[in-house]
Amino acid sequence: MNQDVGLLVAIRLAGLFGACQVMTLREDDGKRVATRDASRAGLDWVSRYTPHRVLSEDSADRIILDTNIVRYIIQGSTNPENVLDLVDLGRLKGDHKVSIADAAWAELLEALVRHTGGMSSEEWARNVGQFGAVLDPELPILPGGRELAILSGLVASPEFKFSEVAPFYRAVWGYTSGATSAEDLLKSYTYKTEDGREYVIGPLDFSSPMKVFGERAAKWETYISNVALGIPLDLEQHVAAVRSGLAVDMPMQAVDRLGLFVHAVAHYAVEANNPARPYEADINDAVDLDILYAATLPAVVCTTDKRLQRIARNTGSSEGWRVMTPSELLAWLRNQNSQAKPSI
Repeated sequence: MNQDVGLLVAIRLAGLFGACQVMTLREDDGKRVATRDASRAGLDWVSRYTPHRVLSEDSADRIILDTNIVRYIIQGSTNPENVLDLVDLGRLKGDHKVSIADAAWAELLEALVRHTGGMSSEEWARNVGQFGAVLDPELPILPGGRELAILSGLVASPEFKFSEVAPFYRAVWGYTSGATSAEDLLKSYTYKTEDGREYVIGPLDFSSPMKVFGERAAKWETYISNVALGIPLDLEQHVAAVRSGLAVDMPMQAVDRLGLFVHAVAHYAVEANNPARPYEADINDAVDLDILYAATLPAVVCTTDKRLQRIARNTGSSEGWRVMTPSELLAWLRNQNSQAKPSI
């Protein structure tokens, strides 16, 4: 029973505040839980406990890198404004953890395995090492979908174990970043979790990312098609409709935190009923929405996609500022650092 109560406490805290906001005291190896002997008056059945710490709401937002940010560092750009200075980022990021969005990782993988028009393995191998100094060593790739919803505290799941998820994404990044040729991505890599379970990554080919994109595209196309067949609504009406749909699977308090995502979806829904030029579902927009979803961690998104920036900032969401260009991100970090300095 004691162990069940202890586990319930951790699950409840993660559900209330998000898994990323809850820290569990561990031994010096960083793995084993540091359980303490203790007794409490009136609680004779309590003899041991595991300390947990809930991070404050103003804990540093995670920084999410979009696909184009990574590609411009790997391949370069004729426009210096497109290239995020990783040296400056490493110097300024402080407690902000940096991850590549899982949707961005899928696009990068697609570019690596694409036969024409993608990234060469030589470019990748030559420049990918620069990210080692800035990416979060625990979570270099940020999960998406339901895993992201759990990490953000939008939904709770007793089965979810961060200790299993994080090693997987570390292994995925190690597998991808370590590729020096297309042949490396055709090999298999086996990794073990802390409890000894083994997982195999690879071999990867062009069909792997395309399958993921195809599934996302199909869902997005279905949604837009259904909207286009319905009665035209204005932005606020679509916002209400999207919120109602999300509330089927999560509490309204969680839906309230999805303002940026909700307003972006509502924007496309409005455009789908534009009689002059109706919006047609685009897989790139579906990927962008996945990345915007990460803002609930909370997080900021660094991108050079001007269209995504415009949608984020012009659809009425108070969270639109979270989508930044490279120069805006560095300026934001400088401002945060200046505010954090104690006055003399």
